[in-house]
Amino acid sequence: MLTSILKICKMKKFKIYFISLLIIIFITSCDYFTKKKAFISTKQKISKLYNKKIIIPDSLQVLLNDSIHPNSKYKLDTLKYKIITRINANCFSCVKNLERWTYYMNNDFEASKNNIIFIIYIEEFNFINDSTSLLNVFPFPFLLDKYDLFLQENGLPEDKRFHTMLLNNQNRVILFGDPTFSSEIRKLYIKQIEKIKVKQ
Repeated sequence: MLTSILKICKMKKFKIYFISLLIIIFITSCDYFTKKKAFISTKQKISKLYNKKIIIPDSLQVLLNDSIHPNSKYKLDTLKYKIITRINANCFSCVKNLERWTYYMNNDFEASKNNIIFIIYIEEFNFINDSTSLLNVFPFPFLLDKYDLFLQENGLPEDKRFHTMLLNNQNRVILFGDPTFSSEIRKLYIKQIEKIKVKQ
């Protein structure tokens, strides 16, 4: 009798272990395929956008020192390279990232600060006059994009990982990614910029 009970208990433990193992395999396999799918999707986006010619809409105006100017005044097309980053002013953490940009523009990208273009998507310009806004104290010029034309005219995804890029003198994409968040991306940017400078 005791032997039979022990056998039943062992069988139940085995079944529980087996079911648990199946659940773990299912969860990890789902996670694997989800990650794989996301990786493939990202890879496809990069392939599609790499070497794409980026348009900077003429209607975007430059805000500098509380004054608005047409972007043609700054002759953006004459730059040998550009780092463009699009920032959603309605996103607090996105605007907060301007502090990181300020730091790196005074350090790693000091020699490139005149080649960095900030495109600010902002529906209401009066938001800029808010003394609590980082946009109000940001020491560098940026382009105002009230209608989100930069994303629309370039067919860029909503995924903000694709909103920062390095362009060559023909405005074609060389690299994607925010160099303020990744030392590896930062190294790639610096390496590519040095290559461009050598060719000048």
